[in-house]
This record gives sequence, C-alpha cells and structure tokens, in this order.
Amino acid sequence: MPFVIQALAHVKIAAAQANCEEGYLSTKKRGAIVEACKEVLAGKHDEEFLVDVFQGGRALPPT
Repeated sequence: MPFVIQALAHVKIAAAQANCEEGYLSTKKRGAIVEACKEVLAGKHDEEFLVDVFQGGRALPPT
C-alpha cells in the first residue's frame, strides 16, 4: 500500500477523534470512520487503490 494512503488513514482517524471530542461528530460515526481506516491500514482494501494517487487522471506529465 502506498505510504500516502497510510498517512491519509492516520489523518482521518485523528480528525474523527478530534471532531468527536469537540462535539461535531457522533461517537457512532467516529467509530465507523476509525474502523474503516483500520481496515485500510490492515490491507483489507488494497484492491481498491488501483492507481497511484498522484498519477490518476493526469493528462499531461508534470512540468
């Protein structure tokens, strides 16, 4: 799994926890987000990330 996907999963976990603590997100939704992120980190959804996040949809090479 690309490191950027792992990093994004960690950021989403932290954001869900912080938003729940501040009252912007229910504990039920926080739990769902955290569980989904843990599944991504465990590699259960690797087949869903087919293209490198920085290559997908790029029509022209970077300049």
